Amino acid sequence: FRLSRDVTIRSLALVFAYAWFAAAGSRAGEVILSANAVLLNILMISGFFLDGIGQAAEQLCGKSVGANWRPAFDRALRLSMRWGLVIAVALAAVWFLAGAAFIDFLTTSPDVRETAYRYLPFAACASLTGMPAFVLDGVLIGATLNRVMRNGMLVAVAIYLGAAFILERLLGNAGLWLALHVFFVSRAVLYWIAVGRNRHGLFAAPASDPA
Repeated sequence: FRLSRDVTIRSLALVFAYAWFAAAGSRAGEVILSANAVLLNILMISGFFLDGIGQAAEQLCGKSVGANWRPAFDRALRLSMRWGLVIAVALAAVWFLAGAAFIDFLTTSPDVRETAYRYLPFAACASLTGMPAFVLDGVLIGATLNRVMRNGMLVAVAIYLGAAFILERLLGNAGLWLALHVFFVSRAVLYWIAVGRNRHGLFAAPASDPA
């Protein structure tokens, strides 16, 4: 129940971050709101692919912790990050090449299309800045470090809100998108620090071949 509670809090914080982004965009008018809504679909689709890597990391890291086998955990972490980077780069390339066509498919409004084209690079790069957090989400859940993950998410949301408050006033909607990337990167940094600090404590004794 404690694990589920922490995952639920993390998920609610993530939903809040996206909802706040949408609400902040609405203050800039209907065109910006609609363009952001179109571009958020790119983030959601990218998230489906990256979440697959996160699920794999969760299973592999959880299995290695259960077996008390540190080398397997380290290898799972390296492979998950490596393949996550491959998929993130591929997704970014797809969105840079085909993002305009995707926008045209979702909306027929010339104003919304033009605005969405302008901010497309921010959405296309989200797979790159968001990938580490997706992978490390899985690592932390698999290692049952859910409280650490929950706390990292809450701190990242606070950093995001502070960045958005500043950047939106300086750069408008571009600043809002930059703040979202700050959110992704801050989550990744906090999670990476948490994995490094807690990795040794996950294994009760020096790793030895369970076979």
